[in-house]
Amino acid sequence: LLDFAEILLIDGNSTDSTLALAKQYNCNVIKQKDTDEKNIVIDNFSDVRNLGLRTAKFDWQLVIDSDEEVDKKLVNEIKEIVN
Repeated sequence: LLDFAEILLIDGNSTDSTLALAKQYNCNVIKQKDTDEKNIVIDNFSDVRNLGLRTAKFDWQLVIDSDEEVDKKLVNEIKEIVN
């Protein structure tokens, strides 16, 4: 994801190393909900997706979940399409 202009992390108050990694890579971290409850389970995926879309600085977004991965081939394909 480092190939992209902005990385947003919509976080559910993670207790693992997620926030440390986000800080290391200068990600913009946004809380899913205004609470200190740990490890929030998403009850409405649309709300979380829309929060990210409203927060994003750019018109084009690539949305991935924590169990997904973006390989170099996809990055190059996206760059070609955008250019």
